[in-house]
Amino acid sequence: MYNRITALTVALLGFSSVANALPASPIKPVVLLLIDTSGSMEYDAENVQMEYSDLDDQLVPTCDPLQGYGKSRFVVAQEVLTGSFVGYHCLKQDRNNNLVPPCPREDCPYPVPHIMVPFTVLQADDGLIDLSRTDVKFGVMTSDTVASDANDATGGYSYGPEVGTNYGARNENAPTGPFVKPSPSDDPLQIAIRNDQVQTSIRSAIPVGGSPISPMLYDALYYFENDPDLAADIYRDCRPKTVILITDGRANLGEATGPYKDSVTAAQELRDAGIDVYVIGFKLADGVDTLVEAIATNNGAISAPLFKADNSMDLAQAFNQILGSMAVATQSRTMTVVSEETGNLKDVQYQFNAAHTHVTTPDGLMTIPNARQGLLEQSVYQCGLDTTKPNEPRLARILRLSDMLNERADSSRNIYTWIDGFLTPFAVDDASVSAEHLGVTSGQTVFPDFSLDGSTGLCKTGFLTGTVAEKRERFRQNLIKFVRATDDTCRRNHKTGAIHHSGPVLQGKFQDAGVSIPSFAAFKNSIKNRPVMLYTATHDGQLHAFRVDRESGTHMPSYWGREEWSYVPNHLLASLKKLPAGASTVMDGSPVLANVVFNRTYATALGTESGNAWHSVLVVGDRDGGRGYTALDVTDPTDGNWEVLWEISHKGRCAKGHGECNVGGHGAFENDFSRLGYTYSKPAIGTVSVCPSRSMTSCNQNQLQEVAVAVFGAGSGDGLGIGTGRSVYVVRMDTGEKLAEFRTGGYLGNVDATCTAEGTLITADMVGDVACYSTFPGTFMTRCFMGDSAGRLWRLEIGSPGIANWNLTLFYDPYMSKIPRPPVTSPIRAPAYSAPALSIKPYRNELVIIYGNGDVDDLNNTTRKNFIVSLTERVAPFPSVIDTDRTCAPWNDLTCFKYYPVQKKQVGPIVNFKHFFGYDSQLELVGGALEGERMMGPPVIYGGTAYFTTFVPDPTRPCEPGLGKIWGVDFAQAGGTCDQFKPALPDEVNPQTLLTHRVIGSGTEGAIPYGPVVANRPMCFGDQSVAEAALGGTFAGQPLLSGGHMSTPQLIVQTGVATTGTPEMPAQGPTQRFIPQTSAAIAPGFETLFVSSWGLLFD
Repeated sequence: MYNRITALTVALLGFSSVANALPASPIKPVVLLLIDTSGSMEYDAENVQMEYSDLDDQLVPTCDPLQGYGKSRFVVAQEVLTGSFVGYHCLKQDRNNNLVPPCPREDCPYPVPHIMVPFTVLQADDGLIDLSRTDVKFGVMTSDTVASDANDATGGYSYGPEVGTNYGARNENAPTGPFVKPSPSDDPLQIAIRNDQVQTSIRSAIPVGGSPISPMLYDALYYFENDPDLAADIYRDCRPKTVILITDGRANLGEATGPYKDSVTAAQELRDAGIDVYVIGFKLADGVDTLVEAIATNNGAISAPLFKADNSMDLAQAFNQILGSMAVATQSRTMTVVSEETGNLKDVQYQFNAAHTHVTTPDGLMTIPNARQGLLEQSVYQCGLDTTKPNEPRLARILRLSDMLNERADSSRNIYTWIDGFLTPFAVDDASVSAEHLGVTSGQTVFPDFSLDGSTGLCKTGFLTGTVAEKRERFRQNLIKFVRATDDTCRRNHKTGAIHHSGPVLQGKFQDAGVSIPSFAAFKNSIKNRPVMLYTATHDGQLHAFRVDRESGTHMPSYWGREEWSYVPNHLLASLKKLPAGASTVMDGSPVLANVVFNRTYATALGTESGNAWHSVLVVGDRDGGRGYTALDVTDPTDGNWEVLWEISHKGRCAKGHGECNVGGHGAFENDFSRLGYTYSKPAIGTVSVCPSRSMTSCNQNQLQEVAVAVFGAGSGDGLGIGTGRSVYVVRMDTGEKLAEFRTGGYLGNVDATCTAEGTLITADMVGDVACYSTFPGTFMTRCFMGDSAGRLWRLEIGSPGIANWNLTLFYDPYMSKIPRPPVTSPIRAPAYSAPALSIKPYRNELVIIYGNGDVDDLNNTTRKNFIVSLTERVAPFPSVIDTDRTCAPWNDLTCFKYYPVQKKQVGPIVNFKHFFGYDSQLELVGGALEGERMMGPPVIYGGTAYFTTFVPDPTRPCEPGLGKIWGVDFAQAGGTCDQFKPALPDEVNPQTLLTHRVIGSGTEGAIPYGPVVANRPMCFGDQSVAEAALGGTFAGQPLLSGGHMSTPQLIVQTGVATTGTPEMPAQGPTQRFIPQTSAAIAPGFETLFVSSWGLLFD
């Protein structure tokens, strides 16, 4: 009939119907804590004696350095909620005599001593409020045990409308244990501030008197029904609201007297008002069980909101399980990956989708707060599976790679890190991964205990015991096991960490690439038998490598979908300890893969180059999990044959072949990455032709070197030092050495922001993903484009052999058309995270750049005004007459051109179209439009059409899902005035009719689209693929188009919460698609494979 926490026989109501009402952005729940601060809460938490009333003064714990420091029930509750006490000791305050300190005081005289923890005793940040500090809006009420209705000390600081008799909760002005309302704001910072105030109230409360349970429930209902902040909450009809009553005793004040009903009825009235009520009975005395169980009864039936706790661990688990019932939906901020490199002829195409979702408790009945897991799916397409459409490929099977990893034995996994320049197993039995590497400081003596609680299956709370050396070693082992998710940890069965923003990348073999470069042909031949790999990063600090090809489309070999290895970057080791404490991520960047020649000189270019000169390289950043980048050589990706090239972070550079980092000194130019912020910027990899010295502006041809580089912004400096995040870096791919840095006050004065009268200043963080371009196939990377946190676009000129000539220019500010121009800190600006799409304008050989902005995570923000813009990069002679077509009505942007007097040219943007979603040229809301529409993911240019996705919340219906949209517009032409689109998206019913967009989802079924991917479903000949037919199948000797199905291009978009239309059902196997998606047919276009330089291959 009730829940004994240590038995884990929990059967909660499931997910509240309102908790998932806005799946686009989970609404932060309100949790009001009602803490019984009656006198019996001063009793020893370990007490086993008979308890008769709230006045048993002999039942309090000892507070003596010789006899020991015990803990009262209230002290245990304080620890569980606000954090474990470090170096705990207590004071026993006698308050029975008003003439003896600490009396006179409000709680004096009272026969039961007060067990006080001095405020000088420090606390760890492991309390349950800490762990949900920005995700749950906590409030707290403590007990008013004085009958008077006075709202000062004479009445116990009464709260509520009662006249005459007023028990229940103390009001907001009480000096100890005041009422703290949940934050009225959904801003994480404001929630954290208010939750800190809740903790302060709990720490200051002093137990005294009886237990006014019914009056506290009465006051809670009054608060929910009358508080003006709740009345003004736009989500008031769908925000989850919960009361958690913590009590240890009988209801003996105000029960069924005056305005108060009995506690059972009072609790039911809260439930009838849409407020969930949970009861935690802590150290219940004999005879109390029945009453508490009755309070937990919902309309006559026990529905599992009652928890009984006998100790601190029980109490912690009770809270964890209650908060864990507030689940959120599966979410995705990654794009689909499609490949026809399957390893066999039967499987004609693979599709990969990634997402993350909640983690359930071992019994599967609820979710664990702050815990997330990754989902990674491989969809297999084959021919001949649909008799009604015999010439079209269909979904054959779903292989869930994440499930395979979760079920994998830990002993068979290969997880590595990098210690002193050597690849090292990340394992408990490898002592080279020391406690110091994991962030333990030399003087640290206190270590959290997050090991497995065998009775509950969840993580323990509190601290390790033993000598310092013993605790250090146990902490080291526990943390390594936690990251590995071994079977003896609370992460068991969840080895796949959350995949949030880390879009997977596929490594193929280029067997269909016909590039006439002898060394590349040799390289291609050398890798023809290597496995096809998929790489992705997870929140637990690991970069995973999965093998995803198979030799036969009719068999499932053991290696298919298997994790071959994973890597934990060295610079993240010290951050791993944040994970058990509730950190949302340690690593969340998207990996980038390229095939390059590291370095080619004039001499080697004249000689015969072998295929060994080519390398497959992988670079990944940490995003908001850290401040570094990692580069691997995965030319041979099999276990034991790949290697770390380098790691860089704000602390410097560590390179292959060196046991120590920062060779040459931390302050050396090539090692200085001190301005790196949180590494949001997804790098671009390419090659440049440069002179041998950074200071040279030119050199002879025989001095030129072709060097493979990575280009990235410094990321987000939020909360970090001045100037952090406001740089752009170019680094060598082979060593990680910095070739160039572009920053305010840089060594070359290589930043130009005069377009906005900011001179050489970078005034916003360089958070955008990078897109680079080469002027002609077979030449070098000449310029790159990226956005910043203010939504502006920057152009990096790197085409000159002289690095001293390179420069970073503020290329375009979409907000400049508004008068006056909004400052970079304006709340209407939004970051431009996604990489621009680049393409050549037909017949003009001019580069078109399309980019947009929008926060893909803060989906309920309607203050920011988001856009998409198409620009033509105009290169004109200098000096010359300014182009008359720079402006574009109704925007009339005064675009700026960068002048290059030596080269006698000027470069700047011409606006093709610009569209602020829902706003006019002065950024005023257009009639009928909704605020807050924003780009979701990067745009794609295919066949002369720009495809992109947006999301818009509906503030008039805040408790209903928002809408997603798929757009298709001409990439370089406006549809009239320059704020309009020229439609290019085929209508689903009549493909001859072109639209600008179509809506995904509805008012009751939301969609959060993230970035379209163009996929060509392969051609089929009956039940055979093209390759099978060509090798002598049914259609051997016939023209390829006879009886075949032409390749059909379509957009595939992950929708985050709902699949629109009829979902694809696999013909084989029981696994269904868990990650929602939608698709749209589009017009055929052309695909290209080209070499941007002789040492870099793009596809």
